[in-house]
Amino acid sequence: MTVPSWSELMISMFFGEDEETPFSGVLEVDGWYSGDEQHQTLPDTVRVHKSGRRYRVETLNGDVLFIRGTDRAWRFPRAADRPIMMRDSGDDHDEGFGSYAVAIERPRLAVWRDQDLEAPVKPPVSAPYLGRDAWDVEITFSSATRAAAQLTIDATTGMLLRWGSDVFGDDFRWNQLRETPDMDDALFTWDGEADTAEEAMRDALDRLGPSAVVPVGQDVTRRAGDAPPSCPVGPLSVSVTGEPEVFEVAGDGSYHVGFDLGGFVSVFRRPHSEAPWHRGDRREGWTTWSEGGWDWTVRSSTDLDGAQLAAIRRQLTQMARDER
Repeated sequence: MTVPSWSELMISMFFGEDEETPFSGVLEVDGWYSGDEQHQTLPDTVRVHKSGRRYRVETLNGDVLFIRGTDRAWRFPRAADRPIMMRDSGDDHDEGFGSYAVAIERPRLAVWRDQDLEAPVKPPVSAPYLGRDAWDVEITFSSATRAAAQLTIDATTGMLLRWGSDVFGDDFRWNQLRETPDMDDALFTWDGEADTAEEAMRDALDRLGPSAVVPVGQDVTRRAGDAPPSCPVGPLSVSVTGEPEVFEVAGDGSYHVGFDLGGFVSVFRRPHSEAPWHRGDRREGWTTWSEGGWDWTVRSSTDLDGAQLAAIRRQLTQMARDER
């Protein structure tokens, strides 16, 4: 096999999912990953069925933990009678889709950039893995406090078969892989009863009893069993600029670059008050103002310039006026 460049491997990792043949396999993850948002302990070793973006995660005994379908997903908390259904926005990397997503789903360029990854200092090395052609690559980080990571990448599909470290061991690795071209589509849907996330929260509050007072946001509480208030917020529209991430440049003018245009804006609002904010988020970088009887505080996962902040402020203010 011709040794690929790091640029070619990255393209395959990010965008090679269409080359995958549906498969079933056994995945082992470090215990750090095997806990969900409800702090349940989940098994470190699970069975996975995957077809394109869709996948199903089960215990080795066949109990379903998570299903990601075409336009929705189902999480199966062990303490609940019914699964929780979540809508899929269509983004290939929706957050919260399973505790094992870091190993199953394709990596995101933004996440890699945030980790201060450096290009490999050595070319990829051929390293067959589970009977598949694969490449071993060692990547380093700009921070001297982080150990180098060893990646094993499927030569055909770009699938990450292993992510590990000589110092700390493997974060995850696939222990079995079996291609299943005729995989049953029924694996990636759920026809039984299911709760929405809102219904699951309401049921949890009801179990606490009518006298329980439960926090639901900044300086806001409500009694269990009360219907949650509607949120009068519409979509925000902001012009974004992506700086080029340069992967490769050739002397003849050829190049490979990426532009990350993703981001997330967190917005808190409350009636005007001189009290300090208690957001439950201690990160810096919040922009705060008061207008129209409301206090606002906003933070973005990416840097916003003055024009972008002004656009967000203008739209939020208009939404508040439309409530009247």
